[in-house]
Amino acid sequence: MSVLSPPRPTRRPPFGGQPRKPRLTVSEFYAILDLPEFQDRRFILVRGEMIEMSIPKLPHDKGITFVQWELDRIFPRKDYWVRCQLGLALDMNTDPMPDFSVIEGPLDSHTDSIGKARLVVEVSDTTLAYDMSSKANLYAAGGVGDYRVLDTSHHLLHVFRDPVADGTAEFGYRYGSQLSLDVNAGIAPLCLPQATIRVADLFAPGQ
Repeated sequence: MSVLSPPRPTRRPPFGGQPRKPRLTVSEFYAILDLPEFQDRRFILVRGEMIEMSIPKLPHDKGITFVQWELDRIFPRKDYWVRCQLGLALDMNTDPMPDFSVIEGPLDSHTDSIGKARLVVEVSDTTLAYDMSSKANLYAAGGVGDYRVLDTSHHLLHVFRDPVADGTAEFGYRYGSQLSLDVNAGIAPLCLPQATIRVADLFAPGQ
């Protein structure tokens, strides 16, 4: 991935020195994504900086499909909105565009804005190290209580819970609980404890 700095006017520093690069807001970020030169490219917004992500490969695409099937199976549409690769603003300068975010309340109940995600899932192949470190801290800082990374390279599901403040962590937060589950395990979302997802079904459904 590479950090992209879109051309924007610089601001004159109040007491001399070099001008500071202004941070993008989420609304500015969305406007940039609508420009023709940014079509068919994948970006996230982290603390006002656009980061270009690598183009997904087949293992990632398969993971997206399998996770979609499982989330659609356990989350009733009348109670939850399962969002796939849509925006999720964590603050005015941050939108990591997660692979999946589950929002409480049916789709039709959200008109002007959405609430906090009850569950976030990233499907990782080439971005595993980033999703397990920087992005995990970012979601912890954004108040996501249940974050998961589907590791397509090692057939593991990494589960992060219990966000805690930590001045030594990137973005000032980290997860207090982390576990890695293999294909023999199963786990339910915190918001739906009666609905277990088998890790095996995230790699080979029905087997």
